[in-house]
Amino acid sequence: MLYSEHLLEKLRARIVGQDLAIREMARSLTIARAQMHVRPRPLGTYLFLGPTGTGKTALAAAVAAELYGKEDQVIPMHLAGVQGAAQFIEALGGYVERAGGIVTETTKEGVNTRFCQAVVVLEDIQEVGTDVLFAIHHILDRGRVDLGGGDTFDFTRAVIIFKCRSCSDRIDELNRSSIGFQGQVDVDEDVNDEIDERIYTVARRCVESEFPPDFVGRLDRLIVFKRIQRKHLPALLDRALANVMASFYEKSNPGVEIAIDDALREFILKKAERRLHLGARPLMRNVRKYVTFPLADLAVSGALVSGCKLTLSIEDGRSVARFIYRHQIESEPEQMILLPTRPRRSTA
Repeated sequence: MLYSEHLLEKLRARIVGQDLAIREMARSLTIARAQMHVRPRPLGTYLFLGPTGTGKTALAAAVAAELYGKEDQVIPMHLAGVQGAAQFIEALGGYVERAGGIVTETTKEGVNTRFCQAVVVLEDIQEVGTDVLFAIHHILDRGRVDLGGGDTFDFTRAVIIFKCRSCSDRIDELNRSSIGFQGQVDVDEDVNDEIDERIYTVARRCVESEFPPDFVGRLDRLIVFKRIQRKHLPALLDRALANVMASFYEKSNPGVEIAIDDALREFILKKAERRLHLGARPLMRNVRKYVTFPLADLAVSGALVSGCKLTLSIEDGRSVARFIYRHQIESEPEQMILLPTRPRRSTA
């Protein structure tokens, strides 16, 4: 299998409903891994646009995991309020160093080069001044910044992602106004293709109106994320639950069998559908509330022992845990209802 095909499979296993964004990123990463750049520059420079909760952060983490072996090697930096090129470089270096994304190499001549090995996400790029934008142009062109005394800050091992809130808001407005694309119903493939083309056209025009051609021309790709649709929610839920289970078995008793029944799945999906305009985040919050928290509470309470079979369900809006222990297989399963704790009133 070609590397690009292998990479596509890995990214699709993590990101739902964003095939166009994934394909664009896979092409660029393949070139980056082959180190076929014409001149020294970052491994990739992208502008991510689209509504909240559509997978921009998740794709950045997937890229970090692929390039650096750690998905937490994503370094966000808000550019709002940054004044001047010197402050920008100093602040960026501080962010990268605190996250452990710097590798320092010294030449025979005693020159130190600080290599940034991370996915750097620069938020609110539309708010930077001319000096900061000029420093960014320098990084995108040459891949490095002189720090004085011969030392350099090198970005040729880094991926740089920009985000623009104003353009993302305009894309979201188009998503909301498109016929049949309100997040409550699904549309056929032909209409989706038309919407995709319109969204990309709006994104391109917005970027060209917000930024000078010198900046736009230095980007490798403009990557637009589509609004999450209802049909994507079951796959998102499956992946969220798989992550919870992987974390549980890594930290807790591996001899416990856990199942999530259909009633709880449907409950979480329906709550997520009602707030689909916020993307996948409401679904993730409900998984945390109705699955992660009950499992964590049972684990730290000592209720989970090896050989236990546990099914999580929902009754009257509350998580319900039903247990079957190995020595109780022939009897009726016990039931535990997790009630919200309330602080005791002082009698003083």
